[in-house]
Parts: sequence; structure tokens; C-alpha cells
Amino acid sequence: MNGTDNSTSKLQFFFFPFTAKGHVILMIDMAKLFSMRGVKSTLLAAHYNELPIQRSIERTQKLGFNICIVTIKLPESTTSLDMRQKLRMLDKQLKELMEEHRPNCLISDTLLDNSAKTELNNRILGYICILGLRVSHFLD
Repeated sequence: MNGTDNSTSKLQFFFFPFTAKGHVILMIDMAKLFSMRGVKSTLLAAHYNELPIQRSIERTQKLGFNICIVTIKLPESTTSLDMRQKLRMLDKQLKELMEEHRPNCLISDTLLDNSAKTELNNRILGYICILGLRVSHFLD
């Protein structure tokens, strides 16, 4: 499949990585693979991760594949907060993005709160948390 075929894709997936570099790299690679299969792939990136992610996906974009970034903003004072607190702060932004873009699936490596998952289930077809998949792999 070449890049021009991807513009007609009906599927759109959101990829929501944990903010640590190792997690971001995994999600970028996954988003690239999906985009190369014709799925519109959108990476949700914290504003401080936007530039490195953009650099990483430029080649894929130049080849004509449908991959992009949507920036989510965290207040600067959140560096000392744990991830659950940060995710709660993102609930409103995430809901707004779901309304605006209407993705078919959200792939995340972070666990969203139950309220966020319930809200997402009303808006999208699938929510996949790959954290559990990785943990079970290491436990086996």
C-alpha cells in the first residue's frame, strides 16, 4: 500500500503514550505501523514532547502516510505530580479531542480512570491499554 491510498482510510486511531521517552518511542513506532496500513494515526503528545515526536514522524509523513500529532497541555507545575493526577487534569482535554476528532480507537500505555474510560466507551469503539499486556508478558 502506498501513501496515497491512506488518505481515504475510514479508521482513525489515537495513541496516548505515558510521557517517559521509552513509552513515547514505543507508541510512535506503533502509530507509524498503523499509518502504513492505512489507519489515520494521531499521537497525543504533551507539549514538551511535541518536537521530538514531530522529528520522529517526519519521514513517515513525507512518504505520504497519514500520521500526525495533537498537543495536549499540562500546567507547568505538574512535573512533581504522579501520572494519575496528571491524567485527571487531562480528562476535559481528552473528552474534547474525542468529540472533535471522533477516533475509532484509543491505544494507551497508561491506565485511565474509570470515569474517563466510561466516557470514552460512549464515544469510541475501542480502548486498549497495552500496559497490562506488557506486565502479563513479564510475569509469564
